[in-house]
Amino acid sequence: MRRNWVAVAAMSAFLAAGFGGASFVSAHMGATGIVKERMELMKAIAKNMKAMHAMMSGKAPYDAAAFKTAVATVKGHGGASMTKLFPKGSMEHPSEATEKIWQQWERFETTAERLAMYAATLEAMAAVGLPTRDGRIEQPPSRGSGSMVDMPPLSDDGFLQAEHVRHVPPHMVFKFMTKTCKSCHETFRVKKQR
Repeated sequence: MRRNWVAVAAMSAFLAAGFGGASFVSAHMGATGIVKERMELMKAIAKNMKAMHAMMSGKAPYDAAAFKTAVATVKGHGGASMTKLFPKGSMEHPSEATEKIWQQWERFETTAERLAMYAATLEAMAAVGLPTRDGRIEQPPSRGSGSMVDMPPLSDDGFLQAEHVRHVPPHMVFKFMTKTCKSCHETFRVKKQR
């Protein structure tokens, strides 16, 4: 589980670097139509993932209402709500989409559906209450505490499957949400110059 928590921490760096506000401002300059719509959708996802990450990592106090709003927004922007904003060939500047989206459409659809599924699971968990201690979401147990959660079988591409998602703790579900975002960016988005 320690390794999983390290992965969540690593995702925090990814979220901070990949979802920086300044990069969105410059990226949106001149965007119109469907490209602008999907850039706004991605911006909303990023904003809400950052808010959830702050609470999941203990960097911010748990605000149940804000968490529920954030996760509902991500859920609402995943799945078909996302894929409908990618009609074939819609790569007008300043789109960051690559041709791989349409060349690997089923994989892209699966990625968008996973995001919605993980968000829906976290939303359901939040509806009954996430475990908290001292006003913060309870952190996962450390290795050697004797209360580690066994990892259920993963899909061939390393993701938590739908039939197992409700049987893992919230931190693990969030880890797979961030992994989904990272996977999509690495596969389907133009690589950013550093």
